[in-house]
Amino acid sequence: MSVPTAVASLIPLIRINPSSQTASQASQEASLLEEVAVQYSNTYEFVSSNTPSSRGFGELFDSLVRFRLVQTAWRCSLRPDHLLRVLQCTRLLSRDAVLRQRLLEAGAIKVLCLLFREQAAAHFSGTITSFQIEVLTECASIIKRLAGDDWGLAALTSEEAHLTLLQLLNSTDPAVLQLVLVVLIGFAAHRSHYIHVTSPAALETLLRIITEYDLTYKRLAADLLALLARREAVVGELLALSGLGRLVGQLVPGGDGQLTQSLLRVLCYVAADAGAVVEMYHVGSIPVLVSLAGAAVRELASNPTHNCLPPGRVTELQLAATCLTRLAEHDECAAQIRACNGVTLLGKLLMVQPVKGEDSRANDKASREVLSLKAYVFRALRYLFSVERNRKASGGCLSGCFLRSCLPPSLMRGITTRS
Repeated sequence: MSVPTAVASLIPLIRINPSSQTASQASQEASLLEEVAVQYSNTYEFVSSNTPSSRGFGELFDSLVRFRLVQTAWRCSLRPDHLLRVLQCTRLLSRDAVLRQRLLEAGAIKVLCLLFREQAAAHFSGTITSFQIEVLTECASIIKRLAGDDWGLAALTSEEAHLTLLQLLNSTDPAVLQLVLVVLIGFAAHRSHYIHVTSPAALETLLRIITEYDLTYKRLAADLLALLARREAVVGELLALSGLGRLVGQLVPGGDGQLTQSLLRVLCYVAADAGAVVEMYHVGSIPVLVSLAGAAVRELASNPTHNCLPPGRVTELQLAATCLTRLAEHDECAAQIRACNGVTLLGKLLMVQPVKGEDSRANDKASREVLSLKAYVFRALRYLFSVERNRKASGGCLSGCFLRSCLPPSLMRGITTRS
């Protein structure tokens, strides 16, 4: 396969100092950059095979990086629209993991982070243009790709890209904010780099996004917070920021499933902290959690012949049951769960049946999920009735011996495993 004409024509143009280009050459380069970006917009691998085409794309990428990004004087002489097209092609070609690695080898990550920082500063200056927003978005898109690799995260951290990302959490531009949240999720998911994105100011901004922004941003911010909340220090910061009540206030029966699951994951991590349980009690977490179970019970009652729930709801209820289990270890919380009719509602969730369809593998998965849900529910009930006051109130009807005599062995194994 021969080198594409646009690629072959671009390479010699890119190697010319922009200040020395004729108007015709500059126009031709810009046009060819745009042509490549459009023609290969759905391509993700460029140099995977040893063909003239692959070698051509590799040479184009190396030329873009060396002569249009890394050479400061040449980069600074580019018009804004020309720089934008350079970044668009760089972003397109950096989808390829092999080419992405070359950004590090060429020292281009340092340049990209510097450009990202400069564009972010301009973004909040009050004089930003449409080209600047697009340049900022392209930089963020390349950084998003880099954040998907361990070595990329390390390189971004060494250049303090996370500080720019945290600054841009305050952006009101939809495209910029969405990209920033996605990149920060990459940091938060990492075993060590998460620490760079846990500042109190960042957590406060995430809480504000979750409570005030549109659903797309609420979901991303909640996903990010759920990853960060795995760390005890973050839970402490959330409590110090009075964030728990704001999160609980976003949990409503019948709300968005993805958002609900992420918020419940945060609450599960908070509930694992014994010092946070009192706060959870006082902000009304228990009535809200029980109401989620109640909504599912009403949904089951509306269609008694099937007793099925969608897979997403099953996961939601597993998380709610986990949170209630952790709260039930404490006397006052267990008593409030009973007062909210939690025992009855949890018991009715044992009536859930898996959704059946024509796909046997999907049916098996649904059966496992429902079996797992029932194990979570039984575990919550066991904890509820292991608390002294509740054991007396129930007359022992749900003691461990009773559970063992009534439950299928597979469910008992599930309870034991998850305890």
